[in-house]
Amino acid sequence: MPEISIPNNWDPRAYQMGLWRYLWDGGKRAVVRAHRRWGKDDVCLHWTATAAMMRPGTYWHCLPEYAQARKAIWQQVDPHSGKRRIDMAFPPQIRKKTNDQEMRIEFLNGSTWQLVGSDSYDSLVGASPAGIVFSEYALAKPESWDFFRPMLAENGGWALFVSTVRGRNHFYQIGEYAKGQSDWYFIDSRADETGVFSPETLERERLELISSWGEDLGDAKFRQEYFNDPNVSGFLSFIPSSALDKCRKYKAHEAGAPMVWGIDVARQGSDFSVIAMRKGRAVFPTLAFREADTMRLCEIIAAKFFGFSERPKAIFVDGVGVGAGVVDRLRQLLGPGIIIDVQAAAKAIDSDKYGNKRAEMWGRMRDEFAAGVELPNDPELLDQLTWPEMAFEHSTERILVEKKELIRKRHGASPDRAEALALTWAQPVAIASPAFSGNSMRVETAYSEYEMM
Repeated sequence: MPEISIPNNWDPRAYQMGLWRYLWDGGKRAVVRAHRRWGKDDVCLHWTATAAMMRPGTYWHCLPEYAQARKAIWQQVDPHSGKRRIDMAFPPQIRKKTNDQEMRIEFLNGSTWQLVGSDSYDSLVGASPAGIVFSEYALAKPESWDFFRPMLAENGGWALFVSTVRGRNHFYQIGEYAKGQSDWYFIDSRADETGVFSPETLERERLELISSWGEDLGDAKFRQEYFNDPNVSGFLSFIPSSALDKCRKYKAHEAGAPMVWGIDVARQGSDFSVIAMRKGRAVFPTLAFREADTMRLCEIIAAKFFGFSERPKAIFVDGVGVGAGVVDRLRQLLGPGIIIDVQAAAKAIDSDKYGNKRAEMWGRMRDEFAAGVELPNDPELLDQLTWPEMAFEHSTERILVEKKELIRKRHGASPDRAEALALTWAQPVAIASPAFSGNSMRVETAYSEYEMM
């Protein structure tokens, strides 16, 4: 049998040598806060191969979600060699068995390596790993480390936490902790320090992100992905305060714009049910009700509907949970055509950009605020508009909005008024043009006008 060297035809890059030496000298805890294309998974895979040959044991490579492990690691092909990454790190010559279904490799010396997910960590009870890599730990469930820590403490195993940042969350915090510990290794490695990208390439990346996501969001994503900036993305307000400052000076001048309502239905005793009203780019003060009885709430909404001189062309209702009953009752009271059931988790119209319908509504509202929207003197609405934070889907990088449960924990209340206003951007509102022929119809939306056939 030909002789095989581990690591297999691979050497750490210069900026990875500090981590490698620390681990080689017996280090047990390391945090790598690093930019895209740093080689985080590569150095971890090759170190695991080395460790598995030196100490027979169980080794895990933990991704945020088990479902993404196959595509991200098991089937991933290195663009330079054309070989699978696992075949480069764990050459067939050192393997006894490869289980494709379980994404598990058994080595000739008795060691095993397996891909696992932080979303199913409790299924691994009873194991005793000698080493764990937490890949993209900023997106992982932090409780997974709490679960695994006693196992490693018992047998003297090691743990690597590697990721780009996602705000000041658990990954950022464990890095801050590592800084102050003499027995931990920590590195914050930016793209302008490693030489992986030339200045020209970095600028091109920045401009391309801006072209895809807009100036503020694109630049924020660039700073996060390449410069480890913790003050963006997961901790970036979906609606920046600068946009509200602009809207405070804006006066809407739109003739014939449709009146649209959004209704956010309360789910908890501390929440409000809210009606938000918008006529084109002009937003009116919100109406909030603490009415637990949904049938009574529908009667209040119907009374408001018939009491206004200009009735809405469409009413978008948050139909999740108890909202389903509100949708049904309002269709009985106001007619089925005007009430539109909105499911926050449903597929977005622009599904390439947004992870769900709720994110798309907030995204459209954000875009309109950037262009100019006249906002009312409604302090609670203005405050709540800045509460939700922006996030990105793990595998697709599509935009998401922070969950209401997390917002409620941080602010002590749900952003009911802001959610109701976002609902008014749920979808375009169609109005028949005075002059149209055939199947052509003028569709006026809050963000553009276009011909719909």
